[in-house]
Amino acid sequence: MRFVLLFLMLLGVACGAEEAPPTEELISDEDLSISPWHWHSTPVIEPGGSLWLGFTATNPTLETVTGGDFWGKSTLTLISLSGATQTVPGARMLEVGDYIGDMEPGAGDTAVVKIEDLFSFTETGPHVLRWETPFGVMDYIVMVLDGLDYLYYRLENDVVYNEWGLYLYGMDGVFLSNSLATRVLAFGEEAIDGLAAFLDSEKECSIEGSEEATIGSMYEHRVKDYAAIMLAVILGAHVPELRSMDPAERDAGVEKVRLLLTEGGY
Repeated sequence: MRFVLLFLMLLGVACGAEEAPPTEELISDEDLSISPWHWHSTPVIEPGGSLWLGFTATNPTLETVTGGDFWGKSTLTLISLSGATQTVPGARMLEVGDYIGDMEPGAGDTAVVKIEDLFSFTETGPHVLRWETPFGVMDYIVMVLDGLDYLYYRLENDVVYNEWGLYLYGMDGVFLSNSLATRVLAFGEEAIDGLAAFLDSEKECSIEGSEEATIGSMYEHRVKDYAAIMLAVILGAHVPELRSMDPAERDAGVEKVRLLLTEGGY
């Protein structure tokens, strides 16, 4: 709920009190779109972290538009919760972006960039990313979170869960090093309450790749499985049911973890 309130407050700053703020479903101009380029369902970044975004434009004119001309006449502005703004000329994309090309009439092009190469992120909360181009203007929401807030947000919203490093847990009990799961575990008991809130989540944890995707499809882990696995490790509990390929057996493991939390006074 706090993120919803921050979102509405920020859009009030960015759009003005009398202008109806856009929603994430309505903000895309038909000739413009922005989307995460890697494994995130919604754009979220940590201060000092990294986030790849793809900026896609479709040429609505009858003439070829060069990448230099398009980005040379574009502007990118980031508006934080406090109202602070950072503005960079679109030409900066020609220096740091990838895959920038010319656009034939009716054709599109996507420029890919690490957004931290354009802006610095120091304030947490939702930010409005405003993209002004020769083809139109659009706003996009970038969430900035740190610590466990960032990790919980990823656990809830990721489309692909490779970065959690848990898809091998059923086969080998493996937590891949430098994964998001190992980062959560580093918080120890501080992470318990937040993880416990996911024990009812049936959302599936999709895995991409070849062998990785095959393993992921065999187990069809859900967010509540991931939360229970991490909780069991933090609690020092042996819950073999969580390694099962059978969701019903894993459900029994989730209930064991829930009982351990109750018995431990969490």
